[in-house]
Amino acid sequence: MNYGEIFADTLRLIWRRKKLWVIAWLGLALMMVAMAIYMISIFGVQSIFLPMVMSQAASPDEMGSMMGPALLRMGIVLFLSAIFFGVGYFTNLIARGGGISEAGAAWEGDAVHVRRGLSAGLRKAPALFLLDLLWGLPSLLLGALSVVLMASSFAPFFSALQNGGDMDGDAAFRVFGSLMGGAMLIICLGWLYSIFRGIISPLMYQSAVIGRKSLPAAIAEGWRLAVSHIGPMFIFWLLLMAASLAVSVVMQVLLTPLSMLLMGPWMQMVNSLDSQAPVAAPGPASWILTGVVGLGFGVIMWLSMSILQAITLTLYARVYQELRRDEAAASLAPENESLFRK
Repeated sequence: MNYGEIFADTLRLIWRRKKLWVIAWLGLALMMVAMAIYMISIFGVQSIFLPMVMSQAASPDEMGSMMGPALLRMGIVLFLSAIFFGVGYFTNLIARGGGISEAGAAWEGDAVHVRRGLSAGLRKAPALFLLDLLWGLPSLLLGALSVVLMASSFAPFFSALQNGGDMDGDAAFRVFGSLMGGAMLIICLGWLYSIFRGIISPLMYQSAVIGRKSLPAAIAEGWRLAVSHIGPMFIFWLLLMAASLAVSVVMQVLLTPLSMLLMGPWMQMVNSLDSQAPVAAPGPASWILTGVVGLGFGVIMWLSMSILQAITLTLYARVYQELRRDEAAASLAPENESLFRK
């Protein structure tokens, strides 16, 4: 395979067929709304508690009376964010299936239709969800393993506290060493699994949508194609990692000024501590600034993540079609050779 040519053709195809990006853009909309709600809610809770804690002017009773409504507000906002994230995930699941379907059609020379793609994504959503669940289970197991390792590392510390004793330096060093060792183990396993998933899983999704195969058949075909072409799949994974890194750098350049604007109200509160002035909660101007900054964060992340999703799905649609053609040509070669001998 000509890796550079396929990658460049992918970028050119998305540029010519911008509806491929629109499908990803639509799929990620609700998730970005949820992220914006979460960011604004965090700012709101901090604007209530931080002045009280820093000024120490409120009595425990006053802080307790203010804490209840603030936590209730935070809970309501987190609940709304979770709803948006959940609905946004399933919306993006449909958009991912639609993006794969329309990318396959675009590589065949057909026009891209958003409604047709979303209809295909809706039909394949159950299969894609099960694939997400299949590949998400090892991540959950790694999370559970990290909790177990952390608990076992701190076990001597908690045992000493329960017995009313103190830990000596050697015991504390062993706790620290086991904690760091466990963290390094989880990080290494996580990286290895992310590479394995990045190489194997994309072709399963493509097989389920473009190949129109059942879930077991898509898993089998995706595994067979990826394992038999492990080198090219690893190179394509590296190319996508490079593209993701480039987009992340651009995002950081754009988000850094917004982050500095968002830190303005908090720096004012810190400066008021040095001047012994009363610490006041951020005013309406700070809330407006936070809303503008949160909107900017959401738009930048929305655009960048949708571009990456469109590139990834379109690239692997081309790779899947190429591998299937090569496999079909290889299977026909012995038959043609035997006919020629006859």
